[in-house]
Amino acid sequence: SAEEVMLLDTTETTSELGWTTYPDTGWDEVSVLDDRGKLIRTFEVCNINQNPRLQDNWLATPFLYRQSAPRMFVTLRFSVRDCASLRSPSPTCRETLTLYYKQADSQRELMRTWAAEPSSGETETREGWVKIDTIAADKSFSKVEPSSPHQYQPNRYSRINVKTRSFAPLTRSGFVLAIVDSGACVSLMGVSIFYRRCSATSLHLASYVATPSGAEPTAL
Repeated sequence: SAEEVMLLDTTETTSELGWTTYPDTGWDEVSVLDDRGKLIRTFEVCNINQNPRLQDNWLATPFLYRQSAPRMFVTLRFSVRDCASLRSPSPTCRETLTLYYKQADSQRELMRTWAAEPSSGETETREGWVKIDTIAADKSFSKVEPSSPHQYQPNRYSRINVKTRSFAPLTRSGFVLAIVDSGACVSLMGVSIFYRRCSATSLHLASYVATPSGAEPTAL
């Protein structure tokens, strides 16, 4: 049977995550209370009234070693403001996020080449970043607190989107995942990155060690 090996999981994190953001006016890291009164760490962005050309806000995870796994999975938990509910709806408002990944052999190598170049249309690859997918929200919220127009509110708990995507092939020692906002009002409440492997087993006196699943989507 297949099991999941977690490389990164922020859903229970309460301390500062310190991820890389670009530009400084994009994503903010904040602590808020969820519907159960539990402190959670979130990333939020809501610059929908700014120049649409400036809406290219990058949020990148730390460098993660892939542990020989050729395919990774990522699950996002997020809520999005309904563009139609804005007091002055913007034609450039989005209800989507875009995922990219970039491979490297070390954190030092990645920092030398880290670049989030401005978007030029639907570019699939930019400076070594490979697009995974554009994630559309199935659920959105419209009622907000005037004092915190884009922060997590208890009545938004039922409007959380949970999306899982995978990416491959991974051939370098590790990678970084980037979540890019292009004009949404969004709260990112959890990111989980993991790979799947076949559990160790014994059969007819033979022992088989735990093995990561293959790079193909159909592999366990």
